[in-house]
Amino acid sequence: MYSLFSSPSHTSTGWRATQRTQLGGAARPHKNNVWWKSAQVGLLITRNTLISALEKKQIQAWLQPKIALDSQQLVGMEALARWSHPEWGVLTPNAFLPWFSSYGLDEMLLMYMLEEALAFQTYWREQGVVIPVAVNLPTYLLDDSTLPQRLGQFVEAKKGRHSDISFELLETSDTATTHALLTGVRSLAALGFGVALDDFGVDYGSRQRLLLAPFSELKLDRSLVQGVAEQPERAERVRAVIRTSKQRGVKVTAEGVETQAELAFLQQAGCDYAQGYRFAKPLHAAALETWIREHGVV
Repeated sequence: MYSLFSSPSHTSTGWRATQRTQLGGAARPHKNNVWWKSAQVGLLITRNTLISALEKKQIQAWLQPKIALDSQQLVGMEALARWSHPEWGVLTPNAFLPWFSSYGLDEMLLMYMLEEALAFQTYWREQGVVIPVAVNLPTYLLDDSTLPQRLGQFVEAKKGRHSDISFELLETSDTATTHALLTGVRSLAALGFGVALDDFGVDYGSRQRLLLAPFSELKLDRSLVQGVAEQPERAERVRAVIRTSKQRGVKVTAEGVETQAELAFLQQAGCDYAQGYRFAKPLHAAALETWIREHGVV
């Protein structure tokens, strides 16, 4: 863990990095709005366009720091996809992730993002620093029982360490059977990977998954975190989730923390970690290196 010498405040303006919204169903506002870009770029997106974007390294891993609430120390990063599009600029995930899914390219993107995360870790290790990184994993991919082993082999081939990688299971999909979910999570955990239940609170299935599978971490969705200090019912729900998680030995990370009031409530409630603009937005490679040095990590 690495000490933070300051904790700058940021105000969120725009779409959250991890928000995964389906395309369509929105008005076409200003040209700079991500929905406008989604619709326009979507007209041009083919399967080959996405594969080419990966091959040309236009898809980038931007990393968002995760902070321990008791010590204010850096404990890890989450890798979030961005598309540096030659015409439309930097596109956020909700503009292009649905296209990867529709063309059956989720696993290709998973492996790509994992490779990017491992490249960051290799660079950091050369500077004497170890920083765990989380990578998003569409849950339905665990229907393939060979995936955990292949992920382990991939990390080993890149000379990474299983214990420095965690996978966040997304709420945007589910396995065909409960057995596939349990087997997949257990296999990942047995290999030494961390396994997080992402977007907790989006639907009832989150609670069922938490009770059934051996997750090491639970990530509170932003929808539960925003305004939690001012909304008693939401606050009690968050406290209950944190209590249940601690009883099961599961760490809790709050996503989308933006205000001092939210931060203070989460600290009082016993939440373990937090991400959000209160600490840092998702950062591209150059900005991340600056942030790391400014906060005394290296």
